[in-house]
Amino acid sequence: MATNNGDRDLLQRGIALQKSGQLEKAAALYDQVLEQDPQHPDALHLLGLVNANQGRMLPTRRATRIEQS
Repeated sequence: MATNNGDRDLLQRGIALQKSGQLEKAAALYDQVLEQDPQHPDALHLLGLVNANQGRMLPTRRATRIEQS
């Protein structure tokens, strides 16, 4: 599925939050994109970076999305 303007906006906002250290808020925006497109590569990648930066394993719901892609 192609990235639409709404997805692009959510991803850009998420990246800005991620850069400012607001990782949970960024992850919530990436989750919104993934609800519309569970295999969205950019959202999956960025969500993985958030979790890596937090030094934790992926929560079950998020891990399932990545495993399915």
